[in-house]
Amino acid sequence: MPPKDWLTIAGRSLAVLAGLLFFGFGLAFNPGWANSWPFGLPIYSVWSAGMSILFLLLFMTVAAGLGAVAGVVCSSFGVGLRRGRAIYAGWLAGSCALAVFASLWAFRRLYATSLEMWPNGYNP
Repeated sequence: MPPKDWLTIAGRSLAVLAGLLFFGFGLAFNPGWANSWPFGLPIYSVWSAGMSILFLLLFMTVAAGLGAVAGVVCSSFGVGLRRGRAIYAGWLAGSCALAVFASLWAFRRLYATSLEMWPNGYNP
């Protein structure tokens, strides 16, 4: 792919990252959104799941941007012109596997932390 396409991917990843950080800031510091979910889901599960999903999205957005920056550098020097997309797809697949494992770990830690913070549930 030409460097212009890689730069487009990197720029859009940066824009999505900014939006996710803005959205995630509100979710992280206002846990009241996780109260009163149907089927008796406690705030511990809902808040932890929401933050873990946000972490997964942030991780993958950063991975997409870094892979695109590497694509710009490689295509500028003429390295990997034929296999650039395949390498990028492999990079994203590996990043996704790592992000899933990291998010599962984050869920367990956030769940334990939320139980410590709100032993009797969250009272806004």
